[in-house]
Amino acid sequence: AHLFKMPKKLKAEEDLRMTVEWLADRGLSKDAEIYADILRRKGVGYDQLYTLTDENLRTKGISKIGVRNKIMQGVGEILPQ
Repeated sequence: AHLFKMPKKLKAEEDLRMTVEWLADRGLSKDAEIYADILRRKGVGYDQLYTLTDENLRTKGISKIGVRNKIMQGVGEILPQ
């Protein structure tokens, strides 16, 4: 299982890189940079990924259901049980 560590304040480029890696780990490697940039432009960094909901993703411009499902599955893995 991928361990999610709550980082302190990340530099923008490191935050983007970590988000890209996290998305790639969810099976979105082909478009991970695109989705990470969408999230970044909407104010969602690596340390806020766990706050995402399906509705958040849709309103932030991630409209493909398969992509949203993969992201939400990853969010479910990092949330405390």
